Amino acid sequence: MTPDSDGPDRPLPIEELLDTPDQSLVYELKLEPNSGLPRKLAIEPATDGEKWTLHEFEYNGCIWRQVGSEQLDEFSTQVTAEG
Repeated sequence: MTPDSDGPDRPLPIEELLDTPDQSLVYELKLEPNSGLPRKLAIEPATDGEKWTLHEFEYNGCIWRQVGSEQLDEFSTQVTAEG
């Protein structure tokens, strides 16, 4: 089943994510290193609605296993072109 491109779970263009972080979104970054297990970082609104929680996961071949988490006061996103 493919996600609806106009539905609530649709991937957002990077341009929409580069502005001020939106408290209604979860931000994910998936990493596939040359060696070692795939990793995922997820930043989501904390329960207080003012801060953020960073979760770190690694994929063991079956499930994403959480390996750490911490509270963040704030975060920002940035994409830089190599050049």
